[in-house]
Formats: sequence, structure tokens, C-alpha cells
Amino acid sequence: MPPHFCPMPYRYAAVRMDPVAMVEHLQDPIALSKARAIQPKTYLVFMEGVLELPFPGKPWYRFCVCPIGTSLRPEDNANDFRPEMCIPILPNKSHPTGRLPLVPDRAFPFDNCYHWMALSIYVRVRARPEGFEEDHAIRLSVDERLRMDGLWEEDDDGRDVETDDEMSSFDQRIGSSSHSIHSGGTASDTESMVQHSPADGIGDVLAQMNIFGDPTHDTELFPLVDLWFEITDHLKQEDIPDPMEIFKERDEIVKIIEEARARANFALNKSLLELNAGCHKASEDCTGTHEAVDVDTKRVKDLLSANATSPPLSMPRFCPMSHRYAAIRMDPVAMVEHFQDPIALAAAQAMKPKTYLVYVEGDLELPFPGKPWYRFCVCPIGTSLRPADEANDLRPEMCIPILPNQSHPTGRTPLVPDESGPAFPYDNCYHWIEFAMYVRVRASREGFANDRAVRLGVDEQFRMMRLWEEDDERRDVETETETEESSCSHDSDSSDSIRSEATAPRSRTTTTDTIGDVLAQMNIFGDPTHDTELFPLVDLWFELTDRLKQEDIPDPMELYRERDEIVKIIEEARSRANAAMNASRRSEPVDRGAADDTRDDTPGKNLKARRPRPKHLRRKERGRRMLGGMKGWFRMPYIVIWP
Repeated sequence: MPPHFCPMPYRYAAVRMDPVAMVEHLQDPIALSKARAIQPKTYLVFMEGVLELPFPGKPWYRFCVCPIGTSLRPEDNANDFRPEMCIPILPNKSHPTGRLPLVPDRAFPFDNCYHWMALSIYVRVRARPEGFEEDHAIRLSVDERLRMDGLWEEDDDGRDVETDDEMSSFDQRIGSSSHSIHSGGTASDTESMVQHSPADGIGDVLAQMNIFGDPTHDTELFPLVDLWFEITDHLKQEDIPDPMEIFKERDEIVKIIEEARARANFALNKSLLELNAGCHKASEDCTGTHEAVDVDTKRVKDLLSANATSPPLSMPRFCPMSHRYAAIRMDPVAMVEHFQDPIALAAAQAMKPKTYLVYVEGDLELPFPGKPWYRFCVCPIGTSLRPADEANDLRPEMCIPILPNQSHPTGRTPLVPDESGPAFPYDNCYHWIEFAMYVRVRASREGFANDRAVRLGVDEQFRMMRLWEEDDERRDVETETETEESSCSHDSDSSDSIRSEATAPRSRTTTTDTIGDVLAQMNIFGDPTHDTELFPLVDLWFELTDRLKQEDIPDPMELYRERDEIVKIIEEARSRANAAMNASRRSEPVDRGAADDTRDDTPGKNLKARRPRPKHLRRKERGRRMLGGMKGWFRMPYIVIWP
């Protein structure tokens, strides 16, 4: 079996922490010196489970592992753990109660090992270029794992009985009612059973599984370990350490990291105070207050970037990720080459596509490795207020500036890109409302450096949606006012009819929608009704300043003109291809293609003109695009299948 890019669970392995690699990115000499002083040991563990869906190309993978001991479990009166709460691993058969040992699928090399109850730790397993060989791994079968779970349940039940007896005895001593305590325990048991009821929705089950990783975890504090399935190459029986020592090592490196973070925050706050004092002094001497504020903003952004303590950048991915700013350029020639149409090829070669600044709002399908392109919804970014569009009731102020741009007619607060990444490099950019396009992003051989991109955090994404909702509300109020004014010229019956229609409740996605309904709206497998061939095929780069200077950012409307031009070329090529195919079928009955010939193939006839949409349709479309951006949470495992 070829090596896997990620280790598999339910196997025994040897692990060793790398404390130096855990602090290098902090660029803190004190932390680095303390990390080098740690002498990590190699521990024997059982891979209990993966904490997230694994993806190829990641620098590490999160796992829950259970350290293995060489003795009975130490007694812990505080948590009611007794020495017999453990399970031997064959060939070890020693146990105070005669408990049968766990039997691995192949010979276990040590004869003194035990699983200890309720002993596990979260770690990050570092990826290896050569992968992980499964041929040498010792694993537990499904039957043995279920038996282990059953034994832990027995030990848990024993602890609960003893706890209930102690509580009952205590109640009798103090003269209080024991009934309330026993009923409370029963309620707790019932609640636990309800939480795992088969009637739970799939959303609840997914939430309990945490298959996409727990966002509340401070992953930087998880021990970064190297892992080997060749146990005897890294451990001798007499060298297997006490499992409790891995927790001591973890606590030591966590303390080092938190101290380094505290020093970094202190230095940042001190620098900001000095900068603030300097700016106040400068503003007293300067007449240009706005200029001073702009300089202050730029210096703060530079300072935040210089003092960032984010983890090291991960390896490039085969597919770009959403909610990032990027530069794109269409390749019209590649879009028509497959037609083998000289006229279309010449027309495409005559086009001069520009490089545009866009916001990658969401992917339109689940991405899989090896595809030639990936469908995305992108929002072109403008360098001015939105052009007025009276037909669709769109006004110039319906836009949002991007920091460091702070200019807006209504004083709207700009969107602030995530400070853990690079600063947004342009000071004149805006998001425009109702402005998006579907594209195909061509796969890049070297991958996409998603972590180097300027991105919006979750809070800013939701704030942008709320601002669009506010603009929508204003449009609806004005539309209803115009409707009421125009209805004054009609009779009262007609007026009542119009008003009732205008104020009728709109259908919305409710909290009772099933996960199936939500997934259906997300179109995670792509919309089969899309004519994907008409989506612009673009190259995408996250290195903005390498591709675009501020003065060269084009008008976003030009991207639509380019799209319309290539669509016209493609439809004309299709029309010529259809005509040639019909000519080659002269021997067939004339009426065979009658149904198809009713379609008007005139270029541009199949492109619907844009028209104002009701509010509920605008919300539905925006919600679908947002859900598209959330599809990263529901991605299938990136598992490469070999023949």
C-alpha cells in the first residue's frame, strides 16, 4: 500500500514533540532559548481520532491521542480514578480484576502496556514528504475498539454508583432530602440520552462530530509532534516514559508560548502609545488633519503587520479559498481553442484582457484535486463610488470602502481586512452592491498561497452583509413609497390590492429548515443549469502588488464588457458548428431537428437583460453566495485515490 499523506487513526505510534518549531514563528529569542532547553521524550500513544477533515498539503494534522502506560493507572481520588481503571494490551495479561486484554491485529512488541481511562491529549502531527507507511502500523479492529468503549462505560457506571452513594450518605448526615439529588442525577442521565437521540438532525450530528475542526481551539498550543508507526525503531520497552510526562512537556511549552505572546502584546501596546503621542504632537503642528490621520493609519497597519505573531504560512493549496482579495485576468484564447474555429480563435486573440481586482466571495461547488479549473463567484472591486443605476435603483453611496480608504458620502465605516494577514495595499477601493460574476479559476501547477492573501474575517463578512441589507431596506422603502404615490391615481380597490401585495410577507429561510434544504441552496456539487463554458476562464493571483498598481486598477464594468465579448464569440462559434453539423446531416429527415431549430442562436439573444429584482430574491441570491463561501466548512476529504 502506498504511503498516506496523513496518518490514519486507531493505530499505535511513537510521537515526540518539537518545542523549537512551535515557537520559531514568534521571533522571540527568550522563547526560542527556553524551547531549546526542553528535552522532549518519545512516547507510545494510541491514535484515537482525527479532529478535522485532512487535506493534502497541510503542514500538520490535528489528532486526539491516548498516551500508553507501562503500569496500572495512578490513583486519583479527586477525579475518582482507581488503578484498575485500565485495560492491558496483549501480550500483557495482568490486571487486578482479571480483565481480558485488548488484542491488536498484529503482535504488539511490548508486554507491559495499558490503556488508561480518560487519558488523552490533542496534538498536531507534522506532515512528512515521504508520507506515513501503514504497512508497519499496529491497529485495533472495530470489535476491539467497541469492546474498549464498553469497558470504559463499565468503569464510568462504577464511578457514578459510588458518587451517588457518597452523595446520598452526605445528604443523610446533613438532614437534607436525598430525593432531589437522586432525581437530579436521573435528569442528567436522561438529558445525556436525549443529546444522542437517533432523532437528532444531521446538523446536530455534524456539530457533535467537529469534522471540520473546532474554531474555538487555540491550535498553536497543541504540541507539534513527529509520528512514527515503526514503534520498535524509536522505542525500547524499558525506555517507554510515564504518560504523565507528556502533559508536563505540553504545559511547559504552553507557558513559554503564552509568555512570548504577552511580551509581543506589551511591545505592540507600547509602540502604539508612542505612535499615538507622536501623532497628537504632529497634528498640533500640522494644518492638514486628514493627512495626519492617513499617515497614522498607514503606520498603525505597518506596525500591526510587523508585530504579527501568527503561525507560519502553510503550504500552497490546489484550489484558492474564499473571502480573499485577488487579481484575475481572463484568457479568451483558452476559452475557444476547443472549438477548433479559426474565426473564433482570431477574434479571441484580438482581445486585450486586463487584470482586475476582485473579492473571491464563494466557490460554486466542492473542489477536488486534479480539476483544470474551479467555479467561483467573485465581486469586482472599484476605485470610485458605485455608478448610479436608476433602472435598478442603485445609487453611488451603495458601496463600502476598504481600509485604508475611509471616504464615503454617508461616513460609512470601511471594511477592515484581517490583521493576521497582509494589509490591503490600495487606498481608493470600494465594494459595490449587487455586483458579482461567476468565473472559472484555472488551476495553478504551483498551487495557491491562500495564507498570503488579504482576507476578510468572519465578523467583517457579516458586517458587509448587514450593510447590504441596510441598502436593500432603503431601496424597498423608496420603492414602496413610489408604489403608493402611483396608486393614488387608481380607485380604492386597486390601491388596496397594490398595497397588500407590496406589504405581503416574503419567504425566508427559517431556522427549522433541514440540513438538506440548506445544502440544496448551497449547490455544493455545482448547478447543472449553468452554462459553464460561458464563465470567464481566469488566472488568479493573491500577490496583489505583483500584478496591479493602484493607478492601473481598471473600471470593473470593463470586466463585464470582456465577458460579453467572449460570450458573443463563443455563441457565434456554436452557431457555426451547429450549421456545419446540420449540413452534414442532409440525408436525415428535415423535421428531425425541428425542435432544436426553434432556438434563436443569434448572438446575445440568450443573455437575459438585467432587471430590478424583489427584495426576497436579492436576499436569496446573496444568501446563496454567502453559503457558497461557507462551503469550505462542508468540504469532502481531499483523499487521493490511486488505481
